[in-house]
Amino acid sequence: MPLRPLLESVARGLRPTPAVNVRILCPLDLAALTNLDLLEQALGNLAENAAKYTAEGEIMLIASQREEGAIEVVVSDTGAGVDLPSASRFERFYREPGAEGEGFGLGLA
Repeated sequence: MPLRPLLESVARGLRPTPAVNVRILCPLDLAALTNLDLLEQALGNLAENAAKYTAEGEIMLIASQREEGAIEVVVSDTGAGVDLPSASRFERFYREPGAEGEGFGLGLA
């Protein structure tokens, strides 16, 4: 599956504030053997979260070739972010202590 069209599709679905620039960094020929629906859902969730919590700056959707055939796909933003303890990142409904706002946390479980 070519990754650039997937990243472009996710980017088109975002509705960031006018002060946020969305960029895609991905070689045109980069492809992966993947479940398209699951990867699109995961990237979409992360990118929508980035758009929701980034008031200004940039959201980047990045895919790159790593060593031994591995591919890394990243959603990066300039929003406030959260510094999660590594043991808590995949807990269902984790929310950083003292966090305000609506929602149930990252939902990485």
